[in-house]
Amino acid sequence: VYQLYEAKNILTSEEKFNLLELHIKAGEKAINSIAYASANQYLNRALEDLPANAWEKHYDLCKYLYENLIESEFLNGNIEISQKYAHLMIENLKTDLEKTKILNVLVMQSSLQGKFQEGIDLGIKTLEILGYPVPVNELEAGIGGAFGAVAQHLAGRDILEVFKQDDVKDEQAKLAIALRATLAPAAFLSGQNTLWAYF
Repeated sequence: VYQLYEAKNILTSEEKFNLLELHIKAGEKAINSIAYASANQYLNRALEDLPANAWEKHYDLCKYLYENLIESEFLNGNIEISQKYAHLMIENLKTDLEKTKILNVLVMQSSLQGKFQEGIDLGIKTLEILGYPVPVNELEAGIGGAFGAVAQHLAGRDILEVFKQDDVKDEQAKLAIALRATLAPAAFLSGQNTLWAYF
């Protein structure tokens, strides 16, 4: 990849585009190998070579690049840059589901930095977008309702039966479950026990 990058001024447009893809793949591989500085180098080279109107012309490639950039910058301690890329990505994504996946990443980043309330607020907004609003002003009633829904769902079966069921297939439900799993420790560590119990 390095040799091609050094010779990029003499490459054709198609070859430059192939080089861009190689940089993204090399960046992803570097992340997986815990070589975060190298990952940043590869991914930022890809970003430099991204053609104009890339989000319209190469939507999936842009998603692939920005997902890796967000992770790489965060792992390199460049949190503001990571969040900048996340917000830029959210602006360009087409569906609410895609956007909520990136919002979930921002929630996790906030929690990892100890910014629990920021993460909780964003997580609650994200759950609402997913169709799972949190009754923040009526949490105790919400907890009671949730226990009632579980009892109704079990319909007299042993709770261990739940583990024998198929995995959740609905993408929004899966993301909501993952988000609640992120929010529960944040609520607990910030002393919001009722909210923690709700999650």
